[in-house]
Amino acid sequence: MAEKPLPNATPNPGFEIPLSSDTFDGWEVKEFGHKAVLDFEEKMRGRASLRFDSTDKPQSSGLDHSLSPATISEYAFRFTGYVRTAELTGGASLYVVVHKADGKRYFDFLPEEVVSGNANWTRLELLIPKFSEVANARFGVLVWGHGSAWFDDLRMTSIDTNAPLSEQASTYLATALDTMEQNSIRRDSVNWPQVRESAYMLAAGSETTQDTYPAIEVAIRLLEDGHSHLYTPGEAKALQGDVTENAVLGPWVAPSGELLDSKIGYVSVPGFQGTNPTRTTRFADQLQAEIARLDSAHPCGWIVDLRNNWGGNVFAMLAGIGPLLGNGNAGGGVTAEGRTIFRAYNDGSSGEASISKAPYVLSLSHPPLAVLIGGKTASSGEALALAFIGKANTRTFGLPSAGATTGNSPFPLSDGAVLNLAITHMMDSAGKVYTGKIEPDVRVDSEGVDAAIGEATNWLNERCREASDTDR
Repeated sequence: MAEKPLPNATPNPGFEIPLSSDTFDGWEVKEFGHKAVLDFEEKMRGRASLRFDSTDKPQSSGLDHSLSPATISEYAFRFTGYVRTAELTGGASLYVVVHKADGKRYFDFLPEEVVSGNANWTRLELLIPKFSEVANARFGVLVWGHGSAWFDDLRMTSIDTNAPLSEQASTYLATALDTMEQNSIRRDSVNWPQVRESAYMLAAGSETTQDTYPAIEVAIRLLEDGHSHLYTPGEAKALQGDVTENAVLGPWVAPSGELLDSKIGYVSVPGFQGTNPTRTTRFADQLQAEIARLDSAHPCGWIVDLRNNWGGNVFAMLAGIGPLLGNGNAGGGVTAEGRTIFRAYNDGSSGEASISKAPYVLSLSHPPLAVLIGGKTASSGEALALAFIGKANTRTFGLPSAGATTGNSPFPLSDGAVLNLAITHMMDSAGKVYTGKIEPDVRVDSEGVDAAIGEATNWLNERCREASDTDR
């Protein structure tokens, strides 16, 4: 694929221009808790690299450069660079921001294209389609967290959008785009001719199905649902595997709990990823076993903590939390055409997930429930919260959720990759539809972990006293 340096890009892409001091000709440096310097010892190639070192309170720092509206309207381009990190607790990445004339903002930053920890030089790449009527555009690098990050050989090159695709690649890309247009929750809001044009531009010259992945990922971001994702064949296979953990699934985090004030059951439900039946059963079994252990003390109320639940497979979570939720309605979602999809828990099962033995039944039926949510409660973590919201004697505490309140569904592609598309807006158990963050009933602004637990415990103690008075 013929590519050329992008006109009007930075004159100092590799930080090679001899300078008398640590300045960065052609770049605008933004230091917020990091110090940027030229490093003449550690570099990918050439004379120097750019290094960011964290200070006492690192936030997010970076370096960027502007592109003219004429340039980004004329070219589709590829932004590449090399990144190295040392003891970096946050991450380092490339990014591109395009402000369109209509006020909308295209931000290209891939969570999977982040380097952290101790990593050798790693090549990162972002593909950007042409945008008409652009107000301004910037490209650069980001670093956040404690530690050090190096950047070198940052290049902007134009893509030859006239290079033909193979028949295999063209058919594959067309199928992926058709699947998006038919099923996306935003199908009626997307400029599909523009999305298709952008995808084919960036896929120019593709010979294999794998070559089209970057273009498909860009098309997904142009849906602007903030939730859809493409799993490669390897990632999809890992999600289906019967293993405790791997690079895709991450570490296994088991549900945990404790008894508070000798009468409040507290259970923390973490995110859970994976679709293998053995794996989902293992998680659901652990969650029900934890509820059964705590219920032996006959608590009069329960706290369900979802503040660290980033999502994953909601059915495994529902199958495990079912004794607290009760049989029946567990919320659901509404598709773009208005079709309602319901979720439910019934006797140890939800969807394709189930426990391995007889379902546990609480000693006290229909106890008061406090559900804790926060900014890290996302995706299926939010779906789990919505399964409780709308039910009697239930209240939410904490901070607004992440806002990934769309329901995703997998669409397998011919080579084993999977389009995980947002196809519904989530719905709580009372039928209310959500298109953004979940607002808690009781907002607890304190960052302290115990603050929301304290508020929830106080409310539950009141409910317990009321129930006790009624029984007399």
